[in-house]
Amino acid sequence: MLLLLVAAGCVGNPEPPESRLVVEGVIPTGGYPVVTLSRSITPSGGGGALEDALVRWGKVTISDGDTTVILTGGPDSSQLPPYSYYSYGIRGEAGRTYVMEAEYGENRVRSISRMMSPTPVDSINVSRIEGNDTLRRAVLWFTAPDDCPAYYVVRLRKSRSKMHLMPCLFGTVAATQPGVAASVPVFMPKMKFAEDHYDSDLHVGDTLEIALSRVERDVYDFWRAYSNVVVSSSGADFLGAPPNLPGNITGGYGIWGAEAHSLRTLIVR
Repeated sequence: MLLLLVAAGCVGNPEPPESRLVVEGVIPTGGYPVVTLSRSITPSGGGGALEDALVRWGKVTISDGDTTVILTGGPDSSQLPPYSYYSYGIRGEAGRTYVMEAEYGENRVRSISRMMSPTPVDSINVSRIEGNDTLRRAVLWFTAPDDCPAYYVVRLRKSRSKMHLMPCLFGTVAATQPGVAASVPVFMPKMKFAEDHYDSDLHVGDTLEIALSRVERDVYDFWRAYSNVVVSSSGADFLGAPPNLPGNITGGYGIWGAEAHSLRTLIVR
């Protein structure tokens, strides 16, 4: 996500924009919070800008109204930037509201996100691609809950991978009518913006963990916009066109989301 925000405010502005904190954070149902912090930067030809943006000595606090924890920072090779803040002192629980506060130097940010109730996955249907024996396509189905509207992000990772559950491309869907069958395609996350070759389809033989994550509207809006920007941009050209991403971070950029996960394991055949 940092790559989408490093150039924020650059185009049409001759003065370098003020650096602000960039947050990507999540707390899942039954799981623990993970937050990444960086600083918004202006790309230059000098190199090293992304490394310079990494925030290693920030302070991140999470509270659910009863419990307050200060997250521990440490290296995390599964992230970009490769550093995250985490805690095992608080877990995600449906119905609770989670306040995230972060600070670094003079920068202070805050965000609030409420965890909804998970929506069960009814099925994941896998289909063959004509003329291809190694790739498959999949569609996830669920039944819209009684308390619609409901908003979702689909996340995925390979089983036993050290990576966190990553948002799938075009993996956002809104359900507006209670009791109606709803579907969303399951595509592989795009891990690198400048990949020479990227397969959105699933590979035969892979074992995947797939999460249907119910979220609040602002989290849905962010990941929907993020996916659209990633698909329409590539490589260095991407950095030259800063997107106007929505977010829910007061005083900074990015997203903090309490996500109600409904998990399924899929063996692609």
